[in-house]
Amino acid sequence: MVIYLTGWGPVLSGAFAFLALENVARGGSRVWRITAFWSLVGITAGQVAILQGWAPSILSVSQANALALMGAFVLFFIIRMAGATMEQKEDAEATMRLSDGPDGGTTMNWSADVNISGTLASLGARLIEGTANKMIGQTFVCMKTKLEV
Repeated sequence: MVIYLTGWGPVLSGAFAFLALENVARGGSRVWRITAFWSLVGITAGQVAILQGWAPSILSVSQANALALMGAFVLFFIIRMAGATMEQKEDAEATMRLSDGPDGGTTMNWSADVNISGTLASLGARLIEGTANKMIGQTFVCMKTKLEV
């Protein structure tokens, strides 16, 4: 909404793209829809403010509306492509197999393969692996204690 207070409104709506791309880069592919939604809400609110005379506009109302519509379309496309790109960078697979164990017990075999790329991988691959292994170990210890009761 602050963008619209400059009087340039939809001309500067490209600034939403920078914020949206940062949000998707930090939050991963799962946040592209909510990012697109709130970006479009921001553009819509700005356009309503121009229509009501609450926000100044250097452009005429019809020019502002046309530019906002085109900008919203392009912005949605950019955010969707950022989400699709993040989906390609995120890859995880886990399997769990239960089988009959000795003495009537159950044996669980579990494995996971996680591939992380991009900013997340460059910043903390070693930290992520150690933390993930610790949390997985704690999960299985907890399961074991609950099942042995």
